[in-house]
Amino acid sequence: MRTAALCPGTDPAETVPTSDSCGRGGIHHARYIEADVPYHVISRIFQGRCLLVPTDELNELIVGVVGRALELFPSVVLFALTVLSNHLHAMLRGQPDQVSACLGFVKREISRRYGPQIGWSGTMWDEYVATALPTVESQVNCLKYLLSQAVKEGLVESPLDWPGVHTAKALLDPKPLRGKWFNATGYGRAVRKQRLRRNPKPVDKERFVTEIEVRLAKLPAWAELADEEYRREVERLVDEVIGEARTARRGRRACGARCVRRTPRNTRRSLPKPPWWEERRRMICWADPKAKATREYVARYWAFQAAFRQASDACKAGLTTPAFPAGAFRPARYCEAAGNHAPMLSMSPS
Repeated sequence: MRTAALCPGTDPAETVPTSDSCGRGGIHHARYIEADVPYHVISRIFQGRCLLVPTDELNELIVGVVGRALELFPSVVLFALTVLSNHLHAMLRGQPDQVSACLGFVKREISRRYGPQIGWSGTMWDEYVATALPTVESQVNCLKYLLSQAVKEGLVESPLDWPGVHTAKALLDPKPLRGKWFNATGYGRAVRKQRLRRNPKPVDKERFVTEIEVRLAKLPAWAELADEEYRREVERLVDEVIGEARTARRGRRACGARCVRRTPRNTRRSLPKPPWWEERRRMICWADPKAKATREYVARYWAFQAAFRQASDACKAGLTTPAFPAGAFRPARYCEAAGNHAPMLSMSPS
């Protein structure tokens, strides 16, 4: 599948799928997220370690954290979620400030709540990469890619066999994903309150545990399909994934869920490159560069980058009210040095 690459200095009208120089001395690009465009998000565990080897307890924790994040950031819509032992994939959309905050919340809370259980201190994650999916074809292909996780690597025969959180199970199982959210703040307050009493009583943790359900939304590309039709389309993609993986294995058996659960957490594995990665570090879109929606999105992206660069230069020069584009994350260091204490995120009036 052809993709539209991010090439510093390239005119949007001339954008073609060629290698870029980002990460090799190229300029840094401001984060750009459109509220009505779905994005494929990938984030890996630090050093590619298998810290998220699936367990029932971890699955409940992840779903609980994701469910709580969706409650706190209501503009975020989740279309797919697959968590492997050393990285996660998601498809989502939402307001730019809430998308970033939601992903940060999920990664932070998993680190804080699960890290101590496995003897890991600090963050468990590297940064995330978000790639736009502006066309119908790109959204369907990305969904298939997420459904293929753990199958194309030969870990399991079917995505339904993956012992962790997986998009296939979430979409094909009539029951929603269920997890647990522990209100640590409320529990801590209750414990401190009891300590102030002359005869403190033990605080029951179960009082602060809430069951949370997570339901994946329909892809915008298939939003008009009835529930049963949507399920059949997902089943078709799953069948394709299983068939393609069997052909690639050439008669070899998949490792199986039991083998996956026995993986040592200190195992380091390099992530397989996504289909659009090639030699690039970052992408604007994972879509056909000739599609009208892709070209329009890329044009808006470059217009945003130019406006941000202009405002950033003005801010560094001492201007106290630089005109950052709507949805931009303001560079705190330069703005504060210039005496500008405006909100960090510049949103449109709507």
